[in-house]
Amino acid sequence: MFVGNPAIAPEDPGFEYARPDDDSDTGASWRRRLCDYNGRPEDNPFGLLPAGRLYADETYSLLVERYGLGGFYILSAGWGILRADFLTPNYDITFGFRPGDYRHRRQKDHCWKDWKMRPAETTGPVLFFGEKDYVPHFCRLTEGLVVPRIVWRRSAEPVEAPGCCVREYESPTGKNWHYECVRDFLAGKLNWREASGTESGS
Repeated sequence: MFVGNPAIAPEDPGFEYARPDDDSDTGASWRRRLCDYNGRPEDNPFGLLPAGRLYADETYSLLVERYGLGGFYILSAGWGILRADFLTPNYDITFGFRPGDYRHRRQKDHCWKDWKMRPAETTGPVLFFGEKDYVPHFCRLTEGLVVPRIVWRRSAEPVEAPGCCVREYESPTGKNWHYECVRDFLAGKLNWREASGTESGS
């Protein structure tokens, strides 16, 4: 099981804990091995799911239905920016912080070699839907893109997103409000085209 801090993970005979960039039993990192594993698309002996089907919330299924697995990306606390069709193992890593939580990944840690699986040529705005703890991760991994980057934030939660267009989303929902935001986007309820200017926000 891939976690944020294996050193404090609870003992469980059913699991061996590691970070994605730790060395595996072959000496190569787990990230390297997963990359190689995805290089054999006809062979999936462990039955890994594509990243876009790995998560339980039905919002991901709506995205797959609209865009297909090749049409959107996942921002993962464990792996970086993933294509939705990239075969991905179960993991339990989050930027959300609770003291002593072995799942927590600190923003300042430099032992992660996050992927940036974004299109080689991006012509339209890049829209981000996610919790505020993930915004620095998004900004870091999309830095250098010449297209507008739009970050939606819940109206009650200011965020720092240098170089991005920050737009408010009114929602009474607390945790996972961004799923509601995605569903409104898919339903055409967000006027995101007007949010594609160059305003930096916080």
